[in-house]
Amino acid sequence: LLNRSGSRDSTASASSSSTATAAAAEGVPSLFLCPLSRRILKDPVVACDGFTYDRRAIQAHFEQGDRTSPLTKQLLRSTAVLPNHSIRCAVNEWLAWRDRKIQHLLKQQQRQQQQGR
Repeated sequence: LLNRSGSRDSTASASSSSTATAAAAEGVPSLFLCPLSRRILKDPVVACDGFTYDRRAIQAHFEQGDRTSPLTKQLLRSTAVLPNHSIRCAVNEWLAWRDRKIQHLLKQQQRQQQQGR
C-alpha cells in the first residue's frame, strides 16, 4: 500500500489481496503530485512561476543554485514560496477517501474469504 507521502508502506498487511493492492495503486490525481519529486504533495507551496511544488523539492532546487522555474525554465524573480492551502486540503481529503475505500475493500474481501471457508 502507499502511505501519505506516496511511497510504499512497509507496515501494510502482507495478506492484502490483489484487489486491495490494486485499489491502493489507483492513480493519484496528477494535480496532487509534485512535478519535481513525482510524489504526493506533503507541504504544497506556490512558487512565483504560479506552479505548485512540494516545499522540500523546490527548496532543494533553489539550494542547488538554480533560480529558474523547473517547469518553464524561465528565470524566477524570487525564490519565495507561499503555502497552497487549497491543494493541501484537497490532497488530505483525497487521501482520507482513499484510505476509507481501501479499508472497505479489505473488510469486504475478508467477509468473502470467511464465507468461502
